[in-house]
Amino acid sequence: MYAVIETGSKQYKVQKDDIINIELLDKEVGAKVKFDKILLVSDNGKVKIGTPIVKEAKVAGEVLREGKDKKVIAFFFRKRKDSKRKKGHRQKYLAVKIIERKKNGIKLTPEGEELYKIATRLEKEINSLEKDILKIINKEMTFRLGASYTIGTYVIPGECLNDMSKAINNDVNLSIDLSDSIVQRLKDRKLDVGLIESPVMDSDLIYREWLEDELVLVSNVPIPKIVKTEELYDYRWICREEASHTRRVTADVFEELGVSCKSFDVISEVSNTTTVLQTIKRAKKDTEKPVVSVISKYAIADEVAKGELFEARLRGYTMTRKFYIVYSKENKHNAYVDNVVDYILAGEC
Repeated sequence: MYAVIETGSKQYKVQKDDIINIELLDKEVGAKVKFDKILLVSDNGKVKIGTPIVKEAKVAGEVLREGKDKKVIAFFFRKRKDSKRKKGHRQKYLAVKIIERKKNGIKLTPEGEELYKIATRLEKEINSLEKDILKIINKEMTFRLGASYTIGTYVIPGECLNDMSKAINNDVNLSIDLSDSIVQRLKDRKLDVGLIESPVMDSDLIYREWLEDELVLVSNVPIPKIVKTEELYDYRWICREEASHTRRVTADVFEELGVSCKSFDVISEVSNTTTVLQTIKRAKKDTEKPVVSVISKYAIADEVAKGELFEARLRGYTMTRKFYIVYSKENKHNAYVDNVVDYILAGEC
C-alpha cells in the first residue's frame, strides 16, 4: 500500500517506514505530523484518486530531525558596472518517518491490525464461496458492459464477449458511448462495468488501470516513421473535436512543440475514432500533401499490418494514455463484476 501526499506545495509518494524530507514545520523532534492532503491511495492494486483529495484517508509521521539541504550558490553580476555578488543558501527541512496508516479514518491498535487481517481473509473466502454458489444456481441475468468508442470498436473483439459470457455463465451486452456518459450510466446503475479511455474521476467509483494506449499519426500514403515538428505543416489534417480526450492528449504535446491543430491545414474536425479512420481511408492519396490525423494504435493495427495505412510518431515525443476499468463501489464485492474485471485484467481480451 502506498499514498501520494501533498505538503509544502510538494508531492511525495510514501508508504509505511519511508523517511521523507519536507519543508520546515513548527514541530519538535519526536512530534507527530498528520498529513491530510492525500491525493492518491493504492491498496493491493486498487487505485483511488482524490477529487482533489481522498477524504477518508490519513497519513501520519514522526519528526526524526531537523536538517539543512546542500548549499545552493547564487551569483549576481551586472554587465559593465564591475558589480558582482556571491550568495549561498541552505534550505532547512524536517526528516519525517511515515509511522502509521488508518483504515477508513480509524487508527488501528496492533490487535486491531491482526483482526483486520483476519477479516480481510474472511472477506476473500466469502467472495470465493459466492462465486461458487452463483455457478451452481446459474443466475439468469444480462451483464451490462459499457465501452468508449475506441475500446468498444477496436480493442474488444466479438469473440472476447462470447468468452466473457461463458466465464460468468450469462449473456453480456456491450454498449458503446463517450467516457463521460459511461461514468454517468454507472452512477445511475444502468451499467455494471465501464471501459473508458478518459480518466473521468468520481468518488463513487472504483478505477483499475488496464491497458496503455499510444496515439500515433496515421495516413493513407507512406510518411516518415519519425516526423519532425516543422513537417507537421506539410500535411492536411483531420482533427478531433476539442471536447474529445484524444484532442486534449494531443494538445498537451503540441503545446510543448509550440504548435496547435488550428495552425495546420485542417480539412475537418470529427467526433470519434471511426469517423477519423473512414475519412483517412477515403481521402485522396496525395504523396505531396498527405492527409493525416492522430489516432489510437489499436484502431489501425489491422490496416497497418496489411499495408493499407501508415503510422508515424513525433520526434522526441510519445503520446500515451491509460485505459481504465470502472465500476461502482456498491459492486465492490459483486461476484459477476469481479469475474469480468479479473477476466479483462488477465489479458483475455
